[in-house]
Amino acid sequence: MPGKGHKVVHYWAAEVVRDPGFTATDETDELRWLPRDEAPRCSAAPADADLLDRLDQVGPPSSTVVLVRHAKAGSRTAWEGDDDLRPLSGTGFTQADRLADFLARFGPDRLATAPPLRCGQTVEPYARASGAGEPDVEPLLGEHGYWVSPADGLARFRTLAAQPGVTLLCSQGGVIPDVVGHLLADAGRSPDPDLPSHKASTWVLGFGDDGALLSADYYRRPPA
Repeated sequence: MPGKGHKVVHYWAAEVVRDPGFTATDETDELRWLPRDEAPRCSAAPADADLLDRLDQVGPPSSTVVLVRHAKAGSRTAWEGDDDLRPLSGTGFTQADRLADFLARFGPDRLATAPPLRCGQTVEPYARASGAGEPDVEPLLGEHGYWVSPADGLARFRTLAAQPGVTLLCSQGGVIPDVVGHLLADAGRSPDPDLPSHKASTWVLGFGDDGALLSADYYRRPPA
């Protein structure tokens, strides 16, 4: 509406796994799932048709990695023990709780984390609510293991990414930009030299049958 400022709308390519339930609001009065060829007839916005065309060109991913940076941890300088045992702060636990609903939208088939305790604590609220169980620990995708041999770390990431379905992986700020940067470069896209990786942020990475990166979307914080 005039005078109301800009509105941000997130579009999702999704698969119906179960009926999510729906309650009408002032913004949305009906939820309908349609076959692809019927969808354009139900939209009055040309931009929506353009988005559907783009989805046709890219195709749905055969696998997805939801790559999360751990939430805010306690002070590194004030912590006297093993840094891998440094836990989330109060703010970090709040961020982890807020992430749980967002992560559930992707229906992860498997969970993995880098070794630090704070990585496991970041996905724990989602794992508890979903009954997903304990995540696998991936030493090559934590800062200590990754930088011993980035090639091995990238190879391990690609192995996880090649698994059909959705992999939820929580890692660290010293790893995520390098991994995403290599993926973008391999896909022929020029990565930003300062790829973002804020605390409790998420990269959603879609891959084709051949392992090629199809999409890379960044969420600094969970969308409402």
